[in-house]
Amino acid sequence: MTQLNVRILSLQWKNIRSFRSLNAPNKEGEKWIDWPKDKSIWLQMPNGTGKTTTLHLLRSIFTGEIWSKRGESPKQHKWRRIITTEGKKSYTNSPSSFLARLEINSEIYGIELLINHDDGTHRFITHTPHGKRQGWEVPSEFRRIFGNNKRLVELFLFDAETSRQMTGKTDTSLLENAIRQFGGMSNVFDLIGEPDITGEYRGGKFGTLIDELIKDIGKLKDDGGGKIKNWKRGLEEIKKVRNELQKDISKEKDDRERFKRKLDGINKKLDKIEDDYGNKFEEAKELKEKISELEKLKIEHTSELRKQLMNPMRTFKNQWDSFVNFHRKHQDDNLPEKVGKGWFLSIADGEKCICGKKITTNMKRHIRNESHKYLSTTKMNSVSAVQSAFSSNKTADNIALQEAYKNLKDISAQLTEKISIYETEFAILADEKIQKQKKELDRSKTELEKNIESCDFIIRKRTTNNRAWLHRDGFDAGIVANGFTTDVGVIKVIENLGILTDVEKNLRTLIQNSQGFNKEWNGIQLTRKVIGRALQDLSDEMRNDISEIATKTWTEMPAAGSEGQLQITIQEDGMKFYRGNNEAEKVSGAQTVSACYSVAKAVASLGNISVPLVCDTPFSGMDEDIYEPTYQNITNSFNQCIALINTGEKKILKGSIWNKEHSDFRATIHQPFGKIDMDGGKYCVYTEDNNLFEKLSGSSYKKS
Repeated sequence: MTQLNVRILSLQWKNIRSFRSLNAPNKEGEKWIDWPKDKSIWLQMPNGTGKTTTLHLLRSIFTGEIWSKRGESPKQHKWRRIITTEGKKSYTNSPSSFLARLEINSEIYGIELLINHDDGTHRFITHTPHGKRQGWEVPSEFRRIFGNNKRLVELFLFDAETSRQMTGKTDTSLLENAIRQFGGMSNVFDLIGEPDITGEYRGGKFGTLIDELIKDIGKLKDDGGGKIKNWKRGLEEIKKVRNELQKDISKEKDDRERFKRKLDGINKKLDKIEDDYGNKFEEAKELKEKISELEKLKIEHTSELRKQLMNPMRTFKNQWDSFVNFHRKHQDDNLPEKVGKGWFLSIADGEKCICGKKITTNMKRHIRNESHKYLSTTKMNSVSAVQSAFSSNKTADNIALQEAYKNLKDISAQLTEKISIYETEFAILADEKIQKQKKELDRSKTELEKNIESCDFIIRKRTTNNRAWLHRDGFDAGIVANGFTTDVGVIKVIENLGILTDVEKNLRTLIQNSQGFNKEWNGIQLTRKVIGRALQDLSDEMRNDISEIATKTWTEMPAAGSEGQLQITIQEDGMKFYRGNNEAEKVSGAQTVSACYSVAKAVASLGNISVPLVCDTPFSGMDEDIYEPTYQNITNSFNQCIALINTGEKKILKGSIWNKEHSDFRATIHQPFGKIDMDGGKYCVYTEDNNLFEKLSGSSYKKS
């Protein structure tokens, strides 16, 4: 049985943007009128009247708090009524209000937001079935799911920014938080906290308990000796270093996204130039396909050459015999079996040590009990494997290396030839100005790609768990021969969050052990880790389920199949598209948006809820051939759909979709010609006149 069923019945604006007082639908005296059930509602509004503002106000109504973008202060002052004074646009300070009437589990609630522009305050009034109440007094199930949950509400009250968030380009936590909320896991994460970029859980009630444990149970006493003082300073320094590293990561991620947005813009311009000029000669398509194929082959052969160059059999041909003999000797001498573990332990069974002294009982016990401190099983197995590999490859050659080099050289030559032919033909068709523009765009593209690569490198350095890579490139400050540093000076120069976390855990453990509270400390850490792993496994399963449900819904739409059997995959960092096992390189904006609707529907199914979809200009920027499949997706995915559209979108809907049989409900908000409201603002009215809906265009709003 559905736990929560929500529908929007009507909306009312007062002193907001272009609306002094407006009801949609119109009231009959004091009687409220509802939009029809079981129909998609298409509300035509001119640009600049308040489509986006309406979406933001609805988000506020659903969450019980003023909506704003993450990191920004609420923009309620920009929602004021627009008026004209002496030919200039200004705002009135008269109080604003927005009312949404909702049907929640068959009961009618009116949630009203009142804004006082004089002092910048706001408050909610709730019209319940039992009377008017001050505040956001909604049913408990509605509050549990939507209350203060801005990121979740954005899945259903949808605009273009939401699709960017869902694909991980601006807000990687949007989908993850929604899955937790509808999967009933939010409270557990409140308990154990959130995993940071290294996978270590921080915050939550467990975090508070750990902080108390550090302060009270394992108190950091100033008189606890030199080591404890140093460990205390180390923990304090770790907080500073972590803060700086996280700031650095955030900055690099922001820069990377900024560069990617610029790169997207440049690629669109280059694609347009290609479409306008590059496709005009006969072999253009075939050449471009061949160039793309050769570029992929070049990457593969470059990887093969790199692999051969890294193989010492290929690059140390003359010295190979000495390598093999060295390792064969170690094997033949039984030194080492697992790099000498058997030999090392055998000392305890002898009468004398290798130094000549007699082996005592205590010495034997020490050798057997402490051997693990001196011998690393991982390293022993690795060296043993290396010895076997050397001895089994007795003859070196560089034939494979030469072959890899020859293949790469041939592919590079073919690629250069095809590019040269293409550019020559392009130059014939394009004038000098276009060629210069293309070169400048190509130069900017290369520069942006370098900038993105630089950002990726710094983010990797700060976040990777590949300790071998960190060590090789000299970024492993904090790791010492016997584990992790306790030196404050070294902590200050740690460059990797994972290493910093291990240093912190080591210091905390040392402190707890030194003061006799190691059992309590280890117990709480282990409990948090076990719960965290279980939740992570559950999140992974839920993401897989949502991916399957969303893909099934989405691929039933014609447009999904047109792009080569794409699949939707929900990952921790957002929504991705795959063809088979490979991530799709290019997916159209229309496909991305329509996939987002399918994912939102799948996420809602987790919580067994039914919610409306409200979308702001859902077809903006789409090609005409994508309108119908996107339309089908929007209207079929949710129990109620309200689309706020402009006249440009209406024209194509009318031409390609509504010329067929349909049952949609269509209404218009417009400004009758010559009508100026008494306050000097626009005089807008709501009408369900279908003739007016069809005939209005962007230029004729004021002449209606």
